Amino acid sequence: MDIKEKYQLWDEFLQRWPVEKVKSMTLEEYTNLGNNDYFCYWLERKAHELGGIGGGASFKFGIFRTNSENKENERGRKYSEKYGWYEKYGKTEEEAFQTVKNMVMDIIEKSRAGKFNEIDSIDLGNAVKWKIAFIYQDRNSPKLVSIYNTKMLAKALGVEFNGSVSELQSCAFKEKPENMDIFEYYDILESRFKESDEDESEDFIEEESEEISVTSKNKKFPLNTILYGPPGTGKTYSVTEKAVEIIDGDISNKSREELVDRYENLRENGQIEFITFHQSYSYEDFIEGIKPVLENSDSNSIEYQIDDGIFKTLCLKAKAKKSTVITGYTFDENKSNVFKLSLGDVSIDADPIFKYCFENGVIALGWGEDIDFSKSTSLDAIKKVHDTKYPQYASFGPTAVDRFINGMKKGDIVVITHGNRKFKAICQIIGDYEYRNDSEIRYYQFRKVKWLWVADEPAPVSQILKEKNFSQMSIYKLSKEDLLIENLKDLISNNSDVENNKPRFDEVFTKLIGNTDFENGETIRIDMKNPNSHYLIKKVNEKTIFYDKGNVSGEYNLSINTLKRMYDTGENNIITGGGLESYYNGLLTRINKIAEQLSVKTDEKNYVLIIDEINRGNISKIFGELITLIEDDKRLGTKNQITTTLPYSKDTFGVPKNLYLLGTMNTADRSIALMDTALRRRFHFEELMPDPELLNGIIVKGINLKQMLEKLNERVEFLYDRDHEIGHAYFLPLKYIENEEEQFKKLCQIFKNKIIPLLQEYFYDNYEKIQIVLGDHFRQLNRMEETENYEDIPVRFIQSKKFKENSVIGFDHEEYEDMITYRINPDLCIGDITPETFKKIYEKI
Repeated sequence: MDIKEKYQLWDEFLQRWPVEKVKSMTLEEYTNLGNNDYFCYWLERKAHELGGIGGGASFKFGIFRTNSENKENERGRKYSEKYGWYEKYGKTEEEAFQTVKNMVMDIIEKSRAGKFNEIDSIDLGNAVKWKIAFIYQDRNSPKLVSIYNTKMLAKALGVEFNGSVSELQSCAFKEKPENMDIFEYYDILESRFKESDEDESEDFIEEESEEISVTSKNKKFPLNTILYGPPGTGKTYSVTEKAVEIIDGDISNKSREELVDRYENLRENGQIEFITFHQSYSYEDFIEGIKPVLENSDSNSIEYQIDDGIFKTLCLKAKAKKSTVITGYTFDENKSNVFKLSLGDVSIDADPIFKYCFENGVIALGWGEDIDFSKSTSLDAIKKVHDTKYPQYASFGPTAVDRFINGMKKGDIVVITHGNRKFKAICQIIGDYEYRNDSEIRYYQFRKVKWLWVADEPAPVSQILKEKNFSQMSIYKLSKEDLLIENLKDLISNNSDVENNKPRFDEVFTKLIGNTDFENGETIRIDMKNPNSHYLIKKVNEKTIFYDKGNVSGEYNLSINTLKRMYDTGENNIITGGGLESYYNGLLTRINKIAEQLSVKTDEKNYVLIIDEINRGNISKIFGELITLIEDDKRLGTKNQITTTLPYSKDTFGVPKNLYLLGTMNTADRSIALMDTALRRRFHFEELMPDPELLNGIIVKGINLKQMLEKLNERVEFLYDRDHEIGHAYFLPLKYIENEEEQFKKLCQIFKNKIIPLLQEYFYDNYEKIQIVLGDHFRQLNRMEETENYEDIPVRFIQSKKFKENSVIGFDHEEYEDMITYRINPDLCIGDITPETFKKIYEKI
């Protein structure tokens, strides 16, 4: 299609879907199956030459018409008899469509106004929303190009993409020659991309669902972030989502309940930690300090030890890596027990005992000394031999030996500890008991093992145990109830092939298929070596891939087993020549790319430390010398990495680059301008202000909550400042109460227990100002002077009356004057106040 035809197509789209038509659009006009004249069809199919958005799931449109009647709700997706949609958009199809349509209109309005940076945060499918933005932009002064695959646009521009789409589009237009047409510029970018893409296997205009997912997974988050704003703006709510997103990547398909469950799971596994700063919080709590040991101290002495703080502990967890000695092992907690074993000397850095065991594939036990227990097969036999020679060790020696010989079975897992609070290696028992009197170390009791994981430096016990330290016993079985099984699996289980260290085929193939709804007509596009050739996967069963060539009628198939053999060997040396070779090659290229992405994904886990009320702590006292180490370019593994020696342990310490700090700050407590300067320089700040739009549509007995909150905050800002506005989150619970009477009672409780106490704190009990904020001042109520009785004006939250000197003390005292007294309306306290009391905040009565 030439440039003139593209402009004609653009005209046709806008004639069929002018802004007013979109504004009044029905659900059937947005998405349908009975005709080809609905909005989504125009966007994806008819206007294809204005930039492709094909491929991926239909969920990219927010809501879509489905022809499947038996779909089950899953992973944040909901289905009715006719439609499928993301649960986050609404409980019903009508509610979801209204949310989606509002977003579409928001995109159109922002695009027409040139506010492209505000489109980034609109929660609709990336390619869909930017194509809408392209079509409805100012055609006399266009600022967007018709390329919606961000990775490919970045490649065509020769830049790294780690920011927002609006920034990338802006970068594209800075490169465009001044008088060049945007479609001519598109052709140039397309040719640049194809020149830069060696195998030309990626389609320049299509953005598949995997691509969107990868972009989300690789989204760049600042390492240090503070969310700040007035009370009730959802800082804690947002920080929960952000923490899960940093660790898991794309969370758009998760409901709030799923996010909270996932957050709690990550906290339990130690990948997220939550703390609150306060005035007494110190370096010793955060980094490390010397603390008394109460467990083993008697009445005559106190022992002290160096305790790691929460920050140091999490840094050690984040630095724990899979060792090069890992083999293709998968841990099954139902088949293997887990033991703790002390091996070597903690006080010696280059411990010769552990070094010998590691190099020789064994573990050793000191108990039993030089006795040969080869013929002692029971605890009684071991005890008899042991106690005869070493009666002084009779209390635990035989038990330790019995656990080593008989308790540990082949296939069991052994955790090698480093003191009671850390561990340094994990292995698997592969051999029976051996007595050796010729080893280089002073031990005689041995078992052969396969080493599964060895730490660069000891990891904290909290990585694999729930809120416990290791016992001082040299050897014992760990309770599975105490183990963090998933964390242990992550350390020692390897889902990669042993020889070539790549993800297994079934994992990669499952990722390719994803949630593709083949029954509903969704397909997976596979590009071939010829840049103009591709085919569509239409169905998959256990053994076969069915595909459509597109230009040839009929259904064709490929063997999954054959594809697996190609993947395992790393090349197609099975189907060479003939018509199927190019089809297998295209699919093999695709799954190899997915394998690369999965390999990157499993290299390093992210960890998050949430610091609530970060501004309430003494930052220099808490962080100490480590404030510099949290900077992005000073982290371990970066060009300018810095380490320091800690004052108590003398450990060399650095902050890993996969540890994220998320702080929250209440601006009502302390202005951001008063923040510690060193902290402000090193953190990325994100403001969260009240958002009345989130209350849009919530009407309680005629009370418009959106308008009410807007007027409240307008007055607070006028009388105080914007840092002390009232957040929308206080009122959001009302959205989920269906009974209007219950809603109203809850609203009364919110004002009584949250809003009025907050205003009392803000204005230091200056009730006249509180009255003005709530619309209770007598002049706001068209009175010339204050009333004589509290009850004279029932539509007040804060009631007041004139307290006359003569009526109280009986005469005119020269030191006293008449005064105004105040009280909270008792009807509010019992939930019997009138709705007009709320309405008069934002409208005259």
